[in-house]
Amino acid sequence: MSDRRDSELDLKAIVGFAAGLLLTIAVSAVLLWYFSKSLRGLEEAKDPAPPALAAARAPYQPPGPRLQSDPASEMEDLRAGEDAILHT
Repeated sequence: MSDRRDSELDLKAIVGFAAGLLLTIAVSAVLLWYFSKSLRGLEEAKDPAPPALAAARAPYQPPGPRLQSDPASEMEDLRAGEDAILHT
């Protein structure tokens, strides 16, 4: 009876399928890496470089709306309010 079970399993086909699957995954990963690298290059090419003098004078500010004008001060105020609630 154990001979019958062993003859039903084709080990060569199973190993071949697993190797083919791993090869397909590896090729797909490499192709996606090259694709993302080329897209990143295209996006960087579209983004114009800032003028040298303007970049040297002013620090970078993200585009508006800026929701927190002074995050460090706001965090201190928040923690002070929480401590007041906690200790009363």
